Amino acid sequence: MAGKRILVVGGGRGIGQYVTEYLIKRHHARVVILSQDVSEDVQQLAEENQLAIVQGDATNAQIQKQTLEKVSSFLGGLDSLVLTIGVIGEIETIARLDLERFRRTLAINLLAPVELVSKQRPPGDICTLHQGARSADNALKISHGYSRSPRKFTFQCQVDMD
Repeated sequence: MAGKRILVVGGGRGIGQYVTEYLIKRHHARVVILSQDVSEDVQQLAEENQLAIVQGDATNAQIQKQTLEKVSSFLGGLDSLVLTIGVIGEIETIARLDLERFRRTLAINLLAPVELVSKQRPPGDICTLHQGARSADNALKISHGYSRSPRKFTFQCQVDMD
């Protein structure tokens, strides 16, 4: 991992922040993060020139473009990609489902990671911290993840129509 060039999507807070700090402090990786929210600790790392930050919505095409430009200018390329973004969103039965909120959940959890992977395929690892959600009554279950070998994205959705 030493000296590896890594993009961490969602690396500004929560588990993404932990991953970012771990990669920099333990493995001396060179990191760019794309994150909507950025903690003070991560801001400090950027001020020390240990990482570069693109702040914005990972589902926005312009932000994705800025991120890939930052990867090129700050890192000179990419070895690995870590995807930590995800929201549970509103999970309901079909009868109670708010389709606009559900579309937004899919855009964040599924489409943004797929778009970033398709635009910037690093030769090394692609790691998605497995994300899943289900409604309280188990009417709807969603999960996704990325498998490195063979390199494919998996998505599952199970819906109870009641």
